[in-house]
Amino acid sequence: MRVNRLLVSLLFLVASVAATSTARADEATRAPAVRHMLLLSAKLGGLFPVNKLGPGPAFQLGVGYAPPVLKGRLALVLDVGYSQHSDSATLTDPRLATATAEYTTSLTQRDLGLFLGPQVFILDPKGRFVPYAAAGADVHFLETTVTADSGGIPFGENKETSTVVGFAMRAGFGYRLGPGLLVGEVGYSWAPVSQDVTGSSYRGGVGLLVGYTATLSL
Repeated sequence: MRVNRLLVSLLFLVASVAATSTARADEATRAPAVRHMLLLSAKLGGLFPVNKLGPGPAFQLGVGYAPPVLKGRLALVLDVGYSQHSDSATLTDPRLATATAEYTTSLTQRDLGLFLGPQVFILDPKGRFVPYAAAGADVHFLETTVTADSGGIPFGENKETSTVVGFAMRAGFGYRLGPGLLVGEVGYSWAPVSQDVTGSSYRGGVGLLVGYTATLSL
């Protein structure tokens, strides 16, 4: 009798261990471990300033890292962007020795920007539909060039560079295509600007970009 009881106990123990192992294996199959993820992006579109400058083209390259926490939905991203804007006007100055006393001035502003901040994926970044949002610091390296002429006679050129710091926020939507996401994005950025050629102003605008973000597991 004791031998039979011992055999029954051993069989019960083996069955329990096997069942536990099977359950853990099934759980691991249903919910694979989240891995480190690298983001590589390229986007292009346009930037529409909210100041007097006209709209202009915008390009952006970015890299990001999502650690294996929060199901990979939180990433730190660094973007490098470029945009260019211009404006022109016809003004009058009674000191000009011309019939109309008019002169034309043109302004071109080139902007190299750096964005650094967190990006949150609203849904699983490995899913088919992936909305996301980001916000952070924006650093702009500006070059502003102003030229003027009257009656075809140039007044010369004034150029000034400056570095300004502001903020930016964006929201986008991605569609799974291959090893990454086909994305569309809208963003807003703002930064104060104080230059001799423009005076105290601000650099701000709404950006519309489309592109592709590769999501690579590490």
